[in-house]
Amino acid sequence: MSDKQIAYLHRWYIDIYHGYVVAHGNVKGHYRLMDSTFIHTSEVQSVEANEQTGEVIIITRNTEYHCDIQDCLSKQMDEEYFGNIIELAAKLQKPRKFALLDNSILLVISNYLEYYFDTVICKYEGNIYEGFVSPHTGMFQDSCLIRFSPSDIPKELYEIDLRYFPHYQNMEAYSWYHRDMPVYIENSGDEELYFKVPEGLFKIEPGVRVLIDSKNAINKKNVPNLSKGDLYPAPIMYNVDIEGNNQGEEKK
Repeated sequence: MSDKQIAYLHRWYIDIYHGYVVAHGNVKGHYRLMDSTFIHTSEVQSVEANEQTGEVIIITRNTEYHCDIQDCLSKQMDEEYFGNIIELAAKLQKPRKFALLDNSILLVISNYLEYYFDTVICKYEGNIYEGFVSPHTGMFQDSCLIRFSPSDIPKELYEIDLRYFPHYQNMEAYSWYHRDMPVYIENSGDEELYFKVPEGLFKIEPGVRVLIDSKNAINKKNVPNLSKGDLYPAPIMYNVDIEGNNQGEEKK
């Protein structure tokens, strides 16, 4: 049995970084780093891929990272060096599809992605528009703006304005204009998350989609005590080098 620390990488890839083979991704379960932090590891010692389970294990100096091939960003990997992983990803990965009613919005969140943001989709008049998050770093509080590219969406959707503060295990909307279209929030992660909007506080279990309607909000008597602190100082944590490549050195 390995005596290395066990952690998990999501939305991961492997490449040549400063002459070394390293892995990158959003870490979860690390004993020193906050979940969802984007990291690059120290030099990779070995990579083991299990075609039956779709799991890839990346071994570094002190850590054993478990990765799901479904989360592999294979397009960011060099085929010459990582062809076997790319081939496995092409064989096993399934395209993600989010069924959505017309004229509605779906926000997908996850506990292991930065700012909890996975994706946002607006289906309008039969067409699908995918948006993105634009994090704003504040001195005391970071915020996240959900946007759709003006060049891609109809003018009537320009007014959509969804913004939230990311806290520990929960998000708090401070602007929530969606043109009266139904909004759904889906949890693609593996831990329960909370989202507070004008309609109330909502608990979103892993793998569950919730319609944001006051009827589905948590009863005020059962509201948990949720932190309103900043999730993490983004500019510091984003480029963490957790195994000592000269910047942000952390022993692992």
